[in-house]
Amino acid sequence: MGEQNTIIGHRIKTIRKARKRHQKQMASKLGVDVRTYQKYEYGEVDITTERLKQIAEILDVPASYLLGQEVYTDDLTRALYGLVCVVSELENAITEIDTEYNRPMETA
Repeated sequence: MGEQNTIIGHRIKTIRKARKRHQKQMASKLGVDVRTYQKYEYGEVDITTERLKQIAEILDVPASYLLGQEVYTDDLTRALYGLVCVVSELENAITEIDTEYNRPMETA
């Protein structure tokens, strides 16, 4: 998995969440199974130019943004991106707390 794939995948996921779309919806629109779509977001596969254009069109962003070549300056998207990052951090914290809370207590 290359760094470029990771950048593309992260941007796809961030914009997808900001647009309140689910992976299943994206996969359906692209005509692929969910696991294949997940590989795009995780940066596990190279995305063809044509597929990248399709994803950009579905998410209504320039393909160059997904490639990491420009910053998407739409105020709403920028704000949503910030919120998505905060929510992601909160989800991680909640998972850690939940894991710790549900851990069996040690007996002496």
